[in-house]
Amino acid sequence: MNAMILVDFLKRLIKDAQRKGVQILDNLRVHHARKVKEWLQGREDQIELFFLPAYSPELNPDEYLNCDLKAGVYSGKPARSKDQLKKKVISHMRMLRKKSVRVKKYFKHEKIEVALFIPAQAAAQEGGVTWTSRKTRSSGDRTDGYGDPQLAGGPERFCDAYRHIIDIFRAEAATKLTWIFHVNADSEPVVDWNSMAAYYPGDDYIDWIGVSVYNGSWVCDEDLSFREILDRAWPELTDLSSDRPIAVLELGMSEQR
Repeated sequence: MNAMILVDFLKRLIKDAQRKGVQILDNLRVHHARKVKEWLQGREDQIELFFLPAYSPELNPDEYLNCDLKAGVYSGKPARSKDQLKKKVISHMRMLRKKSVRVKKYFKHEKIEVALFIPAQAAAQEGGVTWTSRKTRSSGDRTDGYGDPQLAGGPERFCDAYRHIIDIFRAEAATKLTWIFHVNADSEPVVDWNSMAAYYPGDDYIDWIGVSVYNGSWVCDEDLSFREILDRAWPELTDLSSDRPIAVLELGMSEQR
């Protein structure tokens, strides 16, 4: 690719788009070429460019696959088929959709409406009801959804982000959605700031409360039954809301249980 090819592509993107265009680019030299910069001047309201770090396979499927292919060559494994690569890209992009915080960190952008606008608009046009949860098991430190007092805002940021996402969908009249607040039966770490209530966005935003009940050596050292784990969490779950229904969304027990 050269600068003129990129400019021609951006021109077509603007022409075909019905709203402001967004393009994600590698941090290659051609993407910062003088001709590209000159063409972009005065078109800030038509298109916005985001530049990935020089090497960010967790955000860039091309880099991700390239790294994966190199690893296969070095290990002596046979080349992957086109279908295998396609599945790998699809899997990676699905993972990426769940990493809005990580994407925002690299983009260094003030808002995430761009990423949410299209799915919100699509949801507004769909029939039936969709069940939606922003993050799973928000109070567990094994997932990147949990709050951390060392990070600005802690659980409050989780609440604000979840409310913000729901507000975007509501603004698009996407009302056929059921919003779920999903937590671990056990909060980790067990400290006051990491309680279930600290993450709860409120009844005005949440339709159902969901809980994950797991046991096993990968989860904890205690050998508890499903009932014992859920009974221990039940008072905290029921304190979240007086009328929201509660569902067990995930569960897993050791072979002994």
